[in-house]
Amino acid sequence: VIRHSSNACKKYPQSKEAKKFHDSLKDLYNRSNRAKKCKRNRTFFENTLKRLLSKRFHNPELVKIKKFLTKHFDEIFVFVEKNIDGTNNAAERAIRNDVIIRKISGGNRSPNGRRDYEVISSIMQTCQLRNEDFSETVMDELKSTAYG
Repeated sequence: VIRHSSNACKKYPQSKEAKKFHDSLKDLYNRSNRAKKCKRNRTFFENTLKRLLSKRFHNPELVKIKKFLTKHFDEIFVFVEKNIDGTNNAAERAIRNDVIIRKISGGNRSPNGRRDYEVISSIMQTCQLRNEDFSETVMDELKSTAYG
């Protein structure tokens, strides 16, 4: 969302409304991200966001962002109380290699090939996160499937 508000500032560089909205949103995220370290309740941040969204925006990009934030309002500050990352950076990094491979190779030739690649890639990443050997995991699964 912050990236979208930053893009609105770039698209409309003369818009004080876009700049102010972006700065307010960025500040709110930074404060909420720091607050999760001290187990602060998310209500304060939700109320601050409500005040920000209560304004009427003229910039079409901000109207879209407001609509998105309003739709997903209950999900936005969950990270404050759950002590999880407030971004999707880890997920983006996790799929980065797969995206690069897909772009270099031109993708898969069939839906089945795509699905097979997704499953194998997912198993490989899970093994890596668990510090397990991929070959052993696959062999164990094949043996248990074959011998019941």
